[in-house]
Amino acid sequence: MARAAKTKKATTANATVKKAKTAKVDQSLAVQKIVEKKVEEEKKQTGGKDFTSSQVDSHVPGGENLYQVVEANGVTYSIYLMWSDLKVNHNKYYVVQVLQRKGATGPG
Repeated sequence: MARAAKTKKATTANATVKKAKTAKVDQSLAVQKIVEKKVEEEKKQTGGKDFTSSQVDSHVPGGENLYQVVEANGVTYSIYLMWSDLKVNHNKYYVVQVLQRKGATGPG
C-alpha cells in the first residue's frame, strides 16, 4: 500500500513539473510574439527600415557613410551604457561600438 502511495505522489509531482515547463514555454512564446509585433510596428513607423541591427552613432565623423557596426557570429558589437546619480542630478551615457570601414573584410 505504501508503494502505491509513493507511485501516486511521484506521478502527481511529474505532472506538476510538466505543467510548469509547458507554462514557461507558453510564456516564452508569448513574449516572442510581443517582440515580433513591436518590431513590425516600428518598421511601419520608420517607413520599413529595419533597426534591429545597430547603426553607427551620429557623433562619429563620416558615420553611416564610412563605417558600419561590426556584427559577427550573431553578435552586434554596440552597447549603450547609462549612469544616473539622482542625488546630484547627473546623467551620463556612453556609446561603445566596434566599427569597421564599409567594404572591409577584416579588423581595422
